[in-house]
Amino acid sequence: MNRERKAKDFLMQRIILILSSFALITLTLMRYPRSPHVLPPVHVDLPKLSTPTPESNIFDPTSGALYFYHSHRENEQGHFHTFLSDADQSVHHHLIALAIDASGKPVALFTTNDWVTGEEMLPHSKLIERIDNFVFLDDNATSHYLQTLLKMLAPQVQELLKARDEILEKHKLGRYEIVTYLPLQ
Repeated sequence: MNRERKAKDFLMQRIILILSSFALITLTLMRYPRSPHVLPPVHVDLPKLSTPTPESNIFDPTSGALYFYHSHRENEQGHFHTFLSDADQSVHHHLIALAIDASGKPVALFTTNDWVTGEEMLPHSKLIERIDNFVFLDDNATSHYLQTLLKMLAPQVQELLKARDEILEKHKLGRYEIVTYLPLQ
């Protein structure tokens, strides 16, 4: 009986997640009806930064969600690093990085080694428990774009985080920047 209850709870969580994603997309489309993108374009005025600056961090103090954007690769416009943090921003846990092309379309997801972002690395199971905390209550279109994408790509994010942990456990990849990488179609 307990197993059936867990299965029903899991199914209900997935249904709620899917419905909330659709609601967020619908609200975004209502707000940006003339956009040629499914979601509002994020490439407008995005700087080409080789390193992030404190001013480029976007933080939601209620949820502890944090992200920044920068670029240092030729084959992408740039990428967002997403984090879950303590309310005081003293401890950051890298969730996933999302690479975009010049039109704002997501082209890849990847995880990094902990030294790349200066994070306190959490096991994938702990991050996955908190993935729904990546929420922004502000009126920033980029925040809503990332929030929606992470909800839609949650299964892929979970797979990459699990693979990251398995790879780092088997191999000491201290010198490698990117641990796992998934191109998006």
